[in-house]
Amino acid sequence: MCALAAGPAIAAPGDLDPSFGGTGLVAQQLGDNTGEGDFAFGVAAQPDGKTVVVGVASKTGLVAGGMVRYLVDGTPDPSFGSGGKVVDPAFVPQAVAIQPDGKIVAVGAALSGANSTYAFVRYLPNGSLDPSFGAGTGKVSVLVNPTDNQQRAQAIAIQADGKIVAAGRTNDGAGIVRLNSDGTPDPSFDGDGSRDFPIATTVSGATDVALQSDGSVVAAVPTGSGLGDGFTLIRVDSHGAPDTSFGPGGVLHVQSAVGDGAESRAVKIQPDGKIVAGGTAEVGGHEDQFAVARFNPNGTPDTSFSGGGLDLTPVAPAGQNASGNASTAAWRRPRWATASPRAVRMIAAVSHQQTRGRLLAWTATNQPRAKAAAP
Repeated sequence: MCALAAGPAIAAPGDLDPSFGGTGLVAQQLGDNTGEGDFAFGVAAQPDGKTVVVGVASKTGLVAGGMVRYLVDGTPDPSFGSGGKVVDPAFVPQAVAIQPDGKIVAVGAALSGANSTYAFVRYLPNGSLDPSFGAGTGKVSVLVNPTDNQQRAQAIAIQADGKIVAAGRTNDGAGIVRLNSDGTPDPSFDGDGSRDFPIATTVSGATDVALQSDGSVVAAVPTGSGLGDGFTLIRVDSHGAPDTSFGPGGVLHVQSAVGDGAESRAVKIQPDGKIVAGGTAEVGGHEDQFAVARFNPNGTPDTSFSGGGLDLTPVAPAGQNASGNASTAAWRRPRWATASPRAVRMIAAVSHQQTRGRLLAWTATNQPRAKAAAP
């Protein structure tokens, strides 16, 4: 697994932070190095500055799940799990969130042979399973589609009332699940706590999820050529019903204006309710460049952003493709921002360019800023 941190106030914006692991970069083996290696899927920051990372930890040649918590300086936290880490051969986490009470909720896939289901696991702050969740086990498994044996949760959001929302993949498309705070399915959400979205053109399912102030849930879904190149979002209301005012059957698809080969992989909600989606598109014949779109709360493109609500930003050198995907979008106040509220709302994205990472940020009206990080 690998984690990196941006630079401190005395460094240039976007520089790696040498107070984190000595170089701003920490790499750690969680498994026993007998399989295909360890790699991270999700990360969450605690209010005390500690960082929780989840992903794969190979064990005895098989895929296992791993979680590690780092102190502010990048060293494993000895008060968490065993030597700062937790390894579970039956659960592979894809995303993680921190509750206000310090408990840690991870979602991913519960493995049983060749089959998998949506999995939710809650840990106490010390890394042990939470007995108040999942009928004393700390774990909950959910089948969004009862006829589907290849499902996994890939994104998580925690509501203000403590309910847990996850979005992910099903065999026939994407799924959204909502649990009560004790891990029981929320019957007020589509009757059984889950909603299936058959979308034949996606092979990834929902890859990110965000909550709107009215309780609606929005998820980003990379889709293939069946719908046409473009960004796809799905939205359900607070009761799990597809929001047909957002798009047919609750599915909003914006076609090729974001470029050939476009896919939406991340979504966040601004404080004013506008929806920001991040992903990739082809630019000038080069694949996997950053693409960002902003929508009004009703799903129409926000024309105050980049002239039409859409932006494409090449991140690889001329004549080369980028080797990764824009995978996150977050709001923050950058150190270089002015006092203007239009300059402090930023969209951040992460990708890989050759063997280097690249971080980008946009102002509220689209003025990209970029920073390349060390490999």
